[in-house]
Amino acid sequence: MNIASLFTGAGGLDLGFERASFHVVWANEYDSTIWETFEHNFPKTKLEKRSIVVVPTSEIQNVDGIIGIYDLRLAKPALDKNKTNGDELKIPNHEYMNGGFSSIYMSRNRVRSWDEPSFTIQVGGRHAPIHFQAPKMKFIGQNERIFVPGKENLYRRLSVRECARNSNIS
Repeated sequence: MNIASLFTGAGGLDLGFERASFHVVWANEYDSTIWETFEHNFPKTKLEKRSIVVVPTSEIQNVDGIIGIYDLRLAKPALDKNKTNGDELKIPNHEYMNGGFSSIYMSRNRVRSWDEPSFTIQVGGRHAPIHFQAPKMKFIGQNERIFVPGKENLYRRLSVRECARNSNIS
């Protein structure tokens, strides 16, 4: 089966599909720092280097399916009305949401250790996993957890940049 890959990066997801007997015949990556690596790893795949926003769908031909991971670099930063660390940014795209946590969010452990794979990175900052520096959330009862008392200052959501890194987006 022939597939197209959006936001392909260096081709990690593509490699998995190739190993599962799919053929990545067309890929899109706008970040020029990645092109050489992708072209080395996938010399038979046509790499489209324009922004996906300007690529007409008619140019993506002879594919049976599309794969891709949403590119967090395209996500809009938090709006002014959101509670974030935006006024204290020292590194671009290192903004994280610092508002409250809903009861649904607090119903599950949202912390992973440095040596564990991250939870799924959601597009909305409100649902981002907690930074690895924090201890695992304390279990209180079914669907209820709390931040470890005395360590509350360590709990913050991952920033846009950290989410991108976890998703292998540089």
